[in-house]
This record gives sequence, structure tokens and C-alpha cells, in this order.
Amino acid sequence: MVRLVPMSESEHQHLFSIVDETTEEKVGMIWFAVPIGRPHPSAFVYDFSIVEEQRRKGYGEQALRAVEDKVRELGLDTISLHVFGHNHAARALYEKAGNAVTDLMMSKKLVE
Repeated sequence: MVRLVPMSESEHQHLFSIVDETTEEKVGMIWFAVPIGRPHPSAFVYDFSIVEEQRRKGYGEQALRAVEDKVRELGLDTISLHVFGHNHAARALYEKAGNAVTDLMMSKKLVE
């Protein structure tokens, strides 16, 4: 299991180290914020990473569940994030965690 250790927290910005509870090793980080001035306040994940050597061990899923708990503690009911289309591993993780695609942007490169 992991726990989120605050690196920096303010009313609207929340930055955590992701720490393995057994080994006390830092295995990643996650940063989410509560953007101000939205009609329905929600959390937005701005950055999330697991140390490369620690990927595919379940830390990502555990960290996302821990963030859900933090967001609920803030009285919010929605978490959003952005993921690049080519990042298949991250997309699979987010989908497995229950995230749904809400927007899709496509582009075509015209210059060789």
C-alpha cells in the first residue's frame, strides 16, 4: 500500500510524494489542484508520475485511490486530468481506475 506524504499544500494546491508504506521508499509524486471560479468545484490532476523502476507494481492505482480519498475530504466529487493519446500505459491505468474520456482532440501533421 501507499500513502501520500504532503510536499506542499495550500487551500487550492496539493502536492504529495507517493510513499510505499512497507519500505518507506518514495515511488512517485502527484499534484492536484482545485481551480478557482468554476461553477462546480472539482479537482484537476496536473502532474502524476511513478518512478520508472516502480511502474506496473500497483502503485499508480493505489495512489489514484488515495487521491480520491483526499478529494472527498475536500468535499468534492469529481477529479479530472489530461493524458496524451500516445501514452497508452497511462490511459489504461486511468481507465482501469474508472476515468472516462470526456474530450478528444486530434491533429494531423502537414509538414514532413
